[in-house]
Amino acid sequence: MPEVLIQTRVPKTVHQAVKAAASADHLPIAAWLRRELVRRFDDQTVEAWTEAIATADPYAALRLNTLARYKLRPLREPWPDRRVYALLSASGEPIPPSKLQFEPAFMRPGMCFVLRGSVTLFDFRSEAVGKTVELTLFPLVFPKTR
Repeated sequence: MPEVLIQTRVPKTVHQAVKAAASADHLPIAAWLRRELVRRFDDQTVEAWTEAIATADPYAALRLNTLARYKLRPLREPWPDRRVYALLSASGEPIPPSKLQFEPAFMRPGMCFVLRGSVTLFDFRSEAVGKTVELTLFPLVFPKTR
């Protein structure tokens, strides 16, 4: 993944706290900041894949050996009835809107998203926003069987 330089100014109190934390981890400040930024970003992404709604197993999300096809990066705070993500490839690169037509989940009707660690299946709507795909997920609600 290409890297970019990020520069910013912080209050002296923040600098002192960062300097102390970096020192405690035996790292230069720049290395400590990079590690924390990457950790924070990675902690927010969710691994996901798609399955046909008719045969989807929500408990598959709890198995660690299922390979994720996508990563989803939150774009907004979740609402009770929906979540909004940026659609990324499994390697973390944004999937451009022009490539969406070749993605299996978007080629076939009756597909849903499964998120690692969640037993909820999600219906979805996608929208091209600039060079990225914004994915809105809606929890699927199934009627109780008698």
